[in-house]
Amino acid sequence: MLTIGTAAAQGFSILAAPVLTRVCPAATIGQLALFTSFMSVAIVGVSLKYELGIVSASSESEAAQLTYASAIVSVPVSIVSGLVLYGAIHYSWFGFDGLPAYAALLMVAALLLTGIFTALRYWALRNERFGLISRATVGQHAIRAVSQVGFGIVTSGAGGLMTGELLGRAVGVTPLFRYAWPNIRKLVDSTTIRDFLRTLQRHRKLVVYSLPSTFIDTLVANLPIPIIIRLYGLEDGGYFALVQKVLAVPLGLISASVADTFHSSLARCAREDPAQMRTLFIRTSIWLFAVGLIPALILAIFGRSIISIIFGSNWAIAGTLAALLTPWFITQFVVSPLSRLVFVLHGQKLKLIYDVVILIAMLLVTVVSMWRNLTLFETVWAFSLSNAFGYIVYYLLLIKIVSKNTA
Repeated sequence: MLTIGTAAAQGFSILAAPVLTRVCPAATIGQLALFTSFMSVAIVGVSLKYELGIVSASSESEAAQLTYASAIVSVPVSIVSGLVLYGAIHYSWFGFDGLPAYAALLMVAALLLTGIFTALRYWALRNERFGLISRATVGQHAIRAVSQVGFGIVTSGAGGLMTGELLGRAVGVTPLFRYAWPNIRKLVDSTTIRDFLRTLQRHRKLVVYSLPSTFIDTLVANLPIPIIIRLYGLEDGGYFALVQKVLAVPLGLISASVADTFHSSLARCAREDPAQMRTLFIRTSIWLFAVGLIPALILAIFGRSIISIIFGSNWAIAGTLAALLTPWFITQFVVSPLSRLVFVLHGQKLKLIYDVVILIAMLLVTVVSMWRNLTLFETVWAFSLSNAFGYIVYYLLLIKIVSKNTA
């Protein structure tokens, strides 16, 4: 159900992309990429990761408290993130001066809506309301795609594309809120502040370990766009952003859906039959690799031709970048869904160490690129190899964690 819903949702993005590349210049796509890359990183901490405890909470009351707290925490974090983005624009950090100042206000609203959406989504996931999640996801992507195309045709500016991003997220929240709020309100009505604090204290590892770990992990995934824009300009950043969008289709269609079902299944195994966790992990690994290998090979061999045909001959450079990013794509496709086990089996310490190491590796690639005056293709290839190696190491850590908990 999640896969079907995500497929339908991604369909709107797929149909919109070739239109956007023909009505908007690469520099405008680069501006949107700057906005969404910052948002992707900020989203990680918008609820301080308390939402990750909702699915595996020991009781409905505790899950409701975590959901409520996640939404409330989103307010101050969204405001602070908007101020950080304004500072990045004002002081020209990592090429963010390419964004208009009003992008900071749009960021606050987008992050707040996302924080609420994510908390309610995990609540629905706990209750196995997969159909509801699918409908909300489809609505979100449909409105975003339609509005971005409309704004792109009328203005061809980044402001319209960012507004479309905001509208889509607003639509996604509505059905989840209507379903979840009455039940959550009943469960938290009699809850005292002391009860909330005790619940948050029990899940403090999510903040202490999962938050910095996931933040660094997401930062590594999104850092290349501002780095490339800083080194090579908005236009080349737009080419790279298109590649990420193309690669996000199978990642969003299959990998993200598998992550949700794997998370739910693993949590159930941990409660009822821990011995089955390793089998579930290995089986899911093999399935993901087999499915991800097909699009990876297609991109590696025919990437330039496919991108040129679908998005226009002006975007042929993006096709070459897609081929270079194949190692990063296939390893991320396999490992990302499986990484949910650290939240179920409390392996956050090992993951945090790994994330720090891979971030250092990414920064070293950037320094070498600047020092040696590497071309765009050389820098992207270095990013791809360093991240692929990092995901392989991460996979070995995940095996260690699951083996320890099934011994």
